[in-house]
Amino acid sequence: MSRVTTKGQVTIPKDIRDALGLAPGTHVGFRKEGSKFVLVKEIGETPDDYLAEWVGRVKPFEPNQTVDEMIDDMRGGKARDRR
Repeated sequence: MSRVTTKGQVTIPKDIRDALGLAPGTHVGFRKEGSKFVLVKEIGETPDDYLAEWVGRVKPFEPNQTVDEMIDDMRGGKARDRR
């Protein structure tokens, strides 16, 4: 059981979050079923809806870039320089 805070927030127990695959930032909704309301994990209706969240977060790779160079860019610099 959870209690609603003065700000209207509710903590979802960890075992339920894990079972539903709820991570920070996951969109949820509520649906009325008879006399109850049900929490529903929102899933985009099309692949474009899902991918829209990621647009602009990942920079495109340069042509002819090696996998090692791509990984270095994603990590913010040359991995070998941090050793």
